Amino acid sequence: MLKNLSTQEKPLKNMVGTSKVQEKLLLQGRRALSEIELIALILNSSAKCKLSMETATKILNYCENNLQELARLSIEELSMIDGISVSQAMSLSAAFELANRKNNISVRKYKIKKSKDAFDLFFSQFEDLDHEHFYVAFLNRANFVMRCELLSVGGLSGTVVDVRMIMNRAILLKSSAIILAHNHPSGNLNPSEQDRDITARVKEACKLFDIMLMDHLIIANQLYLSFADEGYL
Repeated sequence: MLKNLSTQEKPLKNMVGTSKVQEKLLLQGRRALSEIELIALILNSSAKCKLSMETATKILNYCENNLQELARLSIEELSMIDGISVSQAMSLSAAFELANRKNNISVRKYKIKKSKDAFDLFFSQFEDLDHEHFYVAFLNRANFVMRCELLSVGGLSGTVVDVRMIMNRAILLKSSAIILAHNHPSGNLNPSEQDRDITARVKEACKLFDIMLMDHLIIANQLYLSFADEGYL
């Protein structure tokens, strides 16, 4: 049933202190807003919109209008920008995390046929990180992904991987195959000795339970190295 247009407009007129940006969002939708306006709305919990717009401009100037660089900033770094409170920095950080999760592929219907498929599965998990994360994808017999889980978080140069934890999850999920993936914040795609050692240990553990280690990806700067493609497995 169609609603009377005047009925739809009433909430806008009745909203005390509603900013022009908020009205634009309600009338035209979120895609009509500029990046500064979007950031201002995230920051505008209690401050006047004019103040938030000024602060949003400072934020974009700080990261040279690069949203990827902005997403990489920690809460501590964001709160150091003039005019941003810790709570606003937290809100902005949370917004980027929601966007990141929204971009995740619906893994339950995702089939891995080649290393590029695995890269597409994992890429969004790593694009805004400045330290190492290690993920594992668990596949069924038809190579469809059942789960994709974060195994560990490390520092700038490495992360600790518990092989027993990987196997425990694989057995619990009744996986037929797994794929490992981690990032190199340095941008260097070459596997380290630690990378090779982890891969070898996981591969040996998989043999004991008749589970296939399908691949191990190293991801950096929108590129990847596949252990399977390079003949390292």
